[in-house]
Amino acid sequence: MAGQYQNKILEERGRGSPCDAFVALMEGTGDGVYLADLSGRIQRINAAAEILTGATAGSARGRACHEFLGCTDRSGCPVHRLAEGGVWVESVCRGVRTDGQPLTLRLRARVVSDAVGRPTGHLAVFSEASLQESLQRKIVVYERLASLGELATSLVHEVGNPISVILGFARLLDQQGGQDPGGELRARIFQEAERCGKIVGQLLNYARSSSFDEPPGPLGLQGVVDEVLDLLSYRLRRRQVTAEVAWDPEAAWVRAGTGEMKQVFLNLFLNALDASEPGGTVRIVGRRLFREVTVGGGSLLSPVAEVVRDEWVQVRVEDRGHGLGAGDPERFFAPFATTKEAGGGLGLTVCRRIVEELGGAIRLEDNPGGGAVAVVELPACPPDTA
Repeated sequence: MAGQYQNKILEERGRGSPCDAFVALMEGTGDGVYLADLSGRIQRINAAAEILTGATAGSARGRACHEFLGCTDRSGCPVHRLAEGGVWVESVCRGVRTDGQPLTLRLRARVVSDAVGRPTGHLAVFSEASLQESLQRKIVVYERLASLGELATSLVHEVGNPISVILGFARLLDQQGGQDPGGELRARIFQEAERCGKIVGQLLNYARSSSFDEPPGPLGLQGVVDEVLDLLSYRLRRRQVTAEVAWDPEAAWVRAGTGEMKQVFLNLFLNALDASEPGGTVRIVGRRLFREVTVGGGSLLSPVAEVVRDEWVQVRVEDRGHGLGAGDPERFFAPFATTKEAGGGLGLTVCRRIVEELGGAIRLEDNPGGGAVAVVELPACPPDTA
């Protein structure tokens, strides 16, 4: 009997307690982890947090979490948004190491509770994001340059047509000794020159507006879609593809930058255009969506559940090409995944990064009538929102 009791103790020790497992996870992860009390003061940090911040466990204990991370701007601190128990809240924090070096941290935090469900503090997991941000920005720049190169190549052919017309009429005018009684030759020359200027101007405007440093603000998506389609008008004509736009005028505004949204729609339209056969159609549909989300009700901090109705903008880019084929559509969002002979395979990767950073989502679906559909969904924003 005593032997059985002793074996049971050894068995329980071998399994380890939940506390032991938590400590092992904290110390075994490469991400920084801290545990804070209800007032937001640090109770424990792991070794990775010491390395990332330069602070020791002893010096961190008892300090406010924003002081521990050296946050220069507390407005984005997730601790102020931890009303829902059990829900992870994400943010990007700008902090400073103990040696004065700046930190860019991706931080996820959630409320932690005791055995009976009473909140006892919060747990946060964070990692250095500046290197990752730098790589992602380089990928975006690469994709933007690739798009510009692709458009410029098409422009060579498109600008060549009016230039040939201009040269032809100029020669004819020269042969007539400058005589143009009705002014028809000169009018046609000016018309074709203006056409060249418009084409080149569209490309330059896209290049100038593709800066991703602009702060996001209220943006009318319908205008962005029209601009990108205008930029691609020559390519649509050459491919003999028609663009159809069906837009709910109330589903137009989101909080985003012009350059980044132009990049998203340019990539999606180019994909749809390349997938289309001559005589085909690319259809763009914009509409409003309403979603009901239950907030709260899961903890003492938020005991009453509340249903919130969120408004979204959905844009669908539909083609009638060969479709997505067998397999998971998610494979197309992987870096360097492409079915084109030319291209870097980063278009959809960049689209997803931009859309998700704006709080939205993007996915690919099969078009019931044949072909594929790219679906972009973003939180709606009133046009007069500051």
